[in-house]
Amino acid sequence: MTSKQAREQVKSRIGDLIRDNLELCGLTSRDLIEELGIEHAHLSAWLTGRHLPSLPAALAMARLFGVTVEQLALGDDAE
Repeated sequence: MTSKQAREQVKSRIGDLIRDNLELCGLTSRDLIEELGIEHAHLSAWLTGRHLPSLPAALAMARLFGVTVEQLALGDDAE
């Protein structure tokens, strides 16, 4: 798999994985926005797969959710 293909795969799944982790942690989108100090438009872009979170945002989400960045990006496929 090329790096472009991997990026597209992550983009297609990231929104669902963020939503799943929010639910597992009992958090809302608003909670995540406030915790990360981001605009709603950023979260919307991630949830719809239009953009990937920046590395600092991904690290902050992973810490908040208690997962690795790899688990956040790949879900059950992370090994």
